[in-house]
Amino acid sequence: ATVAHEFNNVLMGIQPFAELLERPNISNETLTKCARHIRNSVQRGKAVALEILRFTQPSAPQRKALALDEWLEGLLPEIEAQCENKITIVTELPPGPLVVMADPSQMAQVITNLTNNARDAMPRGGTLTIRISEPETEREFVQISVIDDGTGITPDVMAHIFEPLFTTKQCGGTGLGLAVAHQIVQRHGGAIFAESEAGAGTAFHILLPRLP
Repeated sequence: ATVAHEFNNVLMGIQPFAELLERPNISNETLTKCARHIRNSVQRGKAVALEILRFTQPSAPQRKALALDEWLEGLLPEIEAQCENKITIVTELPPGPLVVMADPSQMAQVITNLTNNARDAMPRGGTLTIRISEPETEREFVQISVIDDGTGITPDVMAHIFEPLFTTKQCGGTGLGLAVAHQIVQRHGGAIFAESEAGAGTAFHILLPRLP
């Protein structure tokens, strides 16, 4: 039902502007406005369809040796564009390289989904921390943490966050983002979990097998 509602929102976003285009003597300014809104709605529809395909027809990871510090550096411009200027981005990296066997584009999808959620949890701004570390007790893994100081997640919601189609967003959410992230991490032989407290922010942690 969630995805159906999201598609319906896309169509409802197109309909009034399509009707405006049918009016006689429409001004160039109104024409431009209608085209922009229709284009944005189409892009949103494509994004919803892509999330559905990613979940129902997941592609096998194209793994390669990935130095996470260099990979994150290349991903930062995209994350900064997502967060705009209201959020301070902090990266915490280990003194030496930590290497995993992973698909760089699929892992980028996971991280950008988490940073999108973190941004939405900090509507008035805040700090987003991305940390790469070696767990003290799980030395065969590398840990990537995405931490925000936003609104946090209540325990009743936390129990369902990785379930397909579960979302708390009133609009713009399909409930597939975290489900796809969970699926990708599992297909890499890793794990993803979250820690949160309502009003005190959220931390998502990803464990990936370390390349010896």
